[in-house]
Amino acid sequence: MDIDNIELLSGASSALYGSRGLNGTMVMTSKNPFKDQGLSFLITQGVNHINGKKYGDPVSPSPYYDWNLRWAQKLSERFAYKINAEYTQGNDWVATDSSNKYGVGNRFTDPNYNGVNFYGGATTVDLIPFMYGAMQGDPSLAPLIQPFIDAHPSYYVARTGFPEYGYLDNKAYMFKGNAEIRYKIKPNLELIGSGTMGTGNIVYTNDTRYQINGFKVGQYRIELNGGKWFVRAYSTTENSGRTLLAGPTAQYLNEAWKPSYDESTGDGWYPQYTMALLTALAEGNSLQNANLLARQFADQRVPQLGGKLFNHLKDSIANRPISDGGTLFLDRSKLYNAEAQYNFTDMIKFMNLIAGVNYRLYRLNSKNTLFPDNDKPINVNEYSAYLQASKKIIQEKLNLSASFRWDKNSLFPDPKVTSRLSSVFEVDRNNYLRFSYQNAYSYPSNIQALQNTLNGYNSITAGGSSYLLDHVYQFDKYPPYTLGSVQKYQQTNDPSVLKRFYYDGIKPQSVNAFELGYATVISKIIMIDVLGYYATWKNFIGYAWVANSPGTSDVTAFKDQSKHIVYNIAFNGAKGVETYGYAASVSVDFYKNFRFKANYYSDHINNKNNTQVNNFNAPNYHINFDLGNSGFGPKQVWSFNTTLRYKPGYYYVVTGSGGEGIVPSSAVIDAHISY
Repeated sequence: MDIDNIELLSGASSALYGSRGLNGTMVMTSKNPFKDQGLSFLITQGVNHINGKKYGDPVSPSPYYDWNLRWAQKLSERFAYKINAEYTQGNDWVATDSSNKYGVGNRFTDPNYNGVNFYGGATTVDLIPFMYGAMQGDPSLAPLIQPFIDAHPSYYVARTGFPEYGYLDNKAYMFKGNAEIRYKIKPNLELIGSGTMGTGNIVYTNDTRYQINGFKVGQYRIELNGGKWFVRAYSTTENSGRTLLAGPTAQYLNEAWKPSYDESTGDGWYPQYTMALLTALAEGNSLQNANLLARQFADQRVPQLGGKLFNHLKDSIANRPISDGGTLFLDRSKLYNAEAQYNFTDMIKFMNLIAGVNYRLYRLNSKNTLFPDNDKPINVNEYSAYLQASKKIIQEKLNLSASFRWDKNSLFPDPKVTSRLSSVFEVDRNNYLRFSYQNAYSYPSNIQALQNTLNGYNSITAGGSSYLLDHVYQFDKYPPYTLGSVQKYQQTNDPSVLKRFYYDGIKPQSVNAFELGYATVISKIIMIDVLGYYATWKNFIGYAWVANSPGTSDVTAFKDQSKHIVYNIAFNGAKGVETYGYAASVSVDFYKNFRFKANYYSDHINNKNNTQVNNFNAPNYHINFDLGNSGFGPKQVWSFNTTLRYKPGYYYVVTGSGGEGIVPSSAVIDAHISY
C-alpha cells in the first residue's frame, strides 16, 4: 500500500545502479506522506493446501492471513510522517518429493536411497570393507561373503532419512514495521529519516531445506534531498535467528542416536547392518528382502519422528553453532552505505549532466558459520563514482545519452569501468526508435566469493575466492576432482576415471549487451512496443561440484565419506555464453476506462562450453493477457482486473543443492473486483 510507482529497467543498468544491476534493475518509489495522507488498511484472507491430499500434501486446508496498515499525516507545511505495518501468517508448503537422488529405486528397493525430501540419507558408506572385516573375523563366512564381493566391486548403503513433515515446522509468519519522518528545512530542501524492521519464521530451499526461526532484518536511512541533489546514508543489519539446516541436522541426529561406525568399539549402524544382511542372506532371503531386514535391525530404537527424544536431539544439534559441531548459523552481518548525487543541468546549459559517488562497507560477521571469519569480522569495501550525460539534437528528435561508472571492490585487485550508450529517435509524432549498448562488470557477490556453508556433514557450498580454495580447502596441496568422476571411481574402484578439476580464483563477470526497440501510439488509445536484445558474457559465474581429501593424497579416501569433502563451488567456468530474447506488447484503452493489454517475451541462453551449472532458470517465453477497468458504475467507485499468465515448462536448477529438473508448464488466472 505504500508503493507509489515501480520502474523496471530491463537489461544491463550497471552504469548508474552498480554491478548488481547487470541483468536489470527494479526501482521502487514509496508514497510521500506530504501528498498521500490518511489511514489505509488491506486485509487479505485466504485458504491454501486445498485439494492437497490428491497430490500427497500432508497438510489439510488451512487459513492464510495477510494484514497491512498505513497511516500518514502532514502535521504542518514542513513536517509529515508515516507508519506502515504488515503481518502475514499461514501454513507453509511441505516438500514431499521422494525421488531418489542416487538412482531410480525407492526406499524399499534401493539400499542406497536418498530421497530429495528425506533428510539424513546423504550419509552413505561402501559395505565391502565391512564385509572383508566380517570375513577376517569369521573365516567360515567366506563362502557367503566372497561371492557377494565378487559380484559387487562396491555396495553403497545409505542411512535412513526422515521425511519433512513432522521434522520441519511448516507454520510461517512474518511481521514488518516501518516508520518515516520528513522535515522541509526549506521548500526545496528536505530531511528524511526512516527505519524498517522485520522478523519471522519460514522454510525455504537452497542447498538444502532451511527452517528459519526468529530471523530479524533492520534497515535505517537518513537523507538530505535538495531536489537536484541528495546525500543519503543507510545501514542494514541481519540476525539469522535459529536456522535449522534440514540435511546436515538429520545426518548429525542419526550419528547422535547411533554412530555410523565407532572405531573404538568396532560397532555402529553399518557393522550391525552388515551382519544382519549376511544373516538374512544365509537364511535364504532375496537380496532385496535381506536389505529390508538389515535396515530394520540397524534402525532399532531409532527416535520416533517428532517424539521427545527426536526433538531433543534435533534441538541440541540445531542450537549448537556450526563451528562447534552443530548446524546453527550465527550470521550478524551488517551493511553500511553512503552516497551522494548532483544534477548539474542548471549549471551546464548545453546538456544534462548527473554525477554521483558511492561507498559501501560489508561487515561479514558469522563466527565461521557462513563465512571464513572465525577470528574477526571480514570487511569488504566498495567504492564507486558515476557520470551520466544526455543531450537532444536534430531539432530535439534524437536524445543521446552516455553513462560511465568506476567501481573498486577490496576483494579484487583491479577496478572496473562500465559504459553505457543509448539513443531514442522520434521518427515522427508518437513513433520512437531506441537503441542501447552497455559494457558492464559485476563483481562476485560476497556469497559467490566467500561463502563457506555447511550443507551436509561432509559437504560445503563454497565461494570461489583463492583464499578459500587454497588456504581453507587446501586445493593447492590436495587437488580437487569433479564429483561425477569421484562417484564413478566409488562404483568401479578404477582410479583412472578420476578427472582433475582445474580452477582459478573467481573473477568479475562482464557482459556486452545490445538492445533495439520500437514504440508507437495509434489514435491515442493503442500503444505498441517491441524490442530485441543480445548479450555476450565473459567469465560467466556458475557452480561446479567437486571433491577433495584434505590431509591425504591417497585417492582411496574417496571411498570413505568421513575422509573427503564435497564442495559446490562458484567459479568462472563457462566460455562463449550468449543470452538473447525479444518482446512485444500492446495496450488498448477502450470506452469508459476499460483497458486490454497483452505481451509476449522470451529469454534464451546459449553456452558453448558448459563446464558449470548456469542456473538460468527461465522459460523460453511468457504470454500475459490483461483486461480491466479502473473505475465504473456510479461515481466510478468500482474497478476490476483479470490477468491470464502462461509459461511453458523449463529447466530449473537450485543453486548449491544439485537439485534440478523440469518445472511443468502453467497457466494462472488472477481476478479481483474492488470498491
